Amino acid sequence: MILQDDSGIPLCYFDAKKWALYPFGRYLGPIEVFPGTYQDKLRELFRKGNLGKIKFGFGYRWRAGESNLLPAVSGADMDTWAREIDRTARHAQLAAVVAKPLGIL
Repeated sequence: MILQDDSGIPLCYFDAKKWALYPFGRYLGPIEVFPGTYQDKLRELFRKGNLGKIKFGFGYRWRAGESNLLPAVSGADMDTWAREIDRTARHAQLAAVVAKPLGIL
């Protein structure tokens, strides 16, 4: 398993047949110190497969709501992570259904 933000290993180096990627947060692109390193495919991954917001700052994009994390899982861990992500998503959906009428969300 690798856990990184968008300043880590470029997405093009992850073979989709060997790695499962689980994007969390927002991909806003690199900070101005790193020109020419914007990753269109990473933007698309975060747009299509985003698993949730990050409520804390991390890395170069340290402000809450601007950060991202990308767990990359390979090998035997892929099935375990897929099951856990599915279970977590179901719990989040249930929590939202319960919390909304109560005014919590």
